[in-house]
Amino acid sequence: MKLYNLYKYKIFLYLLICTLSFSNISNSSERLDNLWKSYYFCPNFNKCLDLINKIEKELELPEFVDKYDELDWLNYEKGSLLMSSLNDDDILIAEKYLLKIINNERLIKNPNELYYYAHVNLGWSYHTEKIIFNPKKAIKFMKVGAEQKIPVAINNLGAFYEMGLGDKRNYKKAFELYSEASKLGQHWAHSNIGKFYILGWGGAEKNYYKAINHLKLSTISNYGTNDNYILKLLFSKKRLPKNHKEFVKWLEEEVLIHKDPNSFLRLGYEYDYKKESIFWYYLCSKYSKIIDDVKRCNQEIEIVKIVLDKEIDTNQINLIKKKADEWYKKNIK
Repeated sequence: MKLYNLYKYKIFLYLLICTLSFSNISNSSERLDNLWKSYYFCPNFNKCLDLINKIEKELELPEFVDKYDELDWLNYEKGSLLMSSLNDDDILIAEKYLLKIINNERLIKNPNELYYYAHVNLGWSYHTEKIIFNPKKAIKFMKVGAEQKIPVAINNLGAFYEMGLGDKRNYKKAFELYSEASKLGQHWAHSNIGKFYILGWGGAEKNYYKAINHLKLSTISNYGTNDNYILKLLFSKKRLPKNHKEFVKWLEEEVLIHKDPNSFLRLGYEYDYKKESIFWYYLCSKYSKIIDDVKRCNQEIEIVKIVLDKEIDTNQINLIKKKADEWYKKNIK
């Protein structure tokens, strides 16, 4: 109910700003300012895209030809917005907008935060979007942000080394990066390093209490996830798993107990880029109630296919999906 009321408030505020912003405005600078204000309160993708397109058209006017900051911000916002689309064509366009910032000679000579965050945004997209999937570029771009001590970039770089895409798997380096990002308050880093203390990876000694502490911090840090799933699991078991195999077994048992389709993504991650991950990613893409998870799981299926290449074919994938549906009907539905 609270979320619904918040959404209604956001739409009301968006409509109010639009009404006040575009009445009797003849000055192009004022009109542009009001377009930006409306953009930051737009309630959904299509309305945001409509507004950013109007901003882009406004910036084509002669009086804005030297307004480099406005043009840079447009490229970043439009690239970031389109990167959230479910349409592959939009993703390709988004890449071009972000590259306008990254390849801008003026910004290369005098980089600013926008320049570095464009690297972080596109670096993550090279890791997650199948149409532009390029793990080597993902690491290259993410390093630029990490070198500037951007917490999310440091965490993401750690994730790349943990997964071993774009470079050799390196748990030690991943642990170091997660540690650095967690000290900067990055919530995903707390969650990731918590797992390393659970499993004793990367030079971390297995430690129940450190794992608990970091998992708690992952939920209460700025932009925390509110995901207490593994935290609750450790409290219920009152001990750490013997190894990763037992950890995955615990997660699978929890799915059967709670019959929670929103847990499928987490299990997909635990199988890295092996065939077994497709089983869980497919279930997530079909049955999860979280829209962002559905998108991510569809992406992950395609990326697993790219990574495995000739090790898996369409018939094998269809067989995995069939078994997943049968399992779901038997155990969850």
